Amino acid sequence: YLIFGTRTQEDLLFFNEMNALVEEIPNFSYTPVLSREKGDGKMGYVHKQYIEIIKNTKLNSPIFYLCGWRDMIKEARTNLKELGYDSKSIKLEIYG
Repeated sequence: YLIFGTRTQEDLLFFNEMNALVEEIPNFSYTPVLSREKGDGKMGYVHKQYIEIIKNTKLNSPIFYLCGWRDMIKEARTNLKELGYDSKSIKLEIYG
């Protein structure tokens, strides 16, 4: 699962390429999430999206790669820990 959160449709990186990969790679899922406008994908923030996936999908020993602004990473890490995942399954890349 790849959940890509950004503010606007214009800010989505490699949108067409990601959608092509969905067609090419079995079990690959791409969900763009926009926080400032409606567009292709979901509206809001990424947290709701990964929580929904976790609750509705049987994940076998997942590893979470979080990349983004410090506050988003902090909230995501807290949420994942509250859902029962330990620090070893959460990888971080913080910018900003």
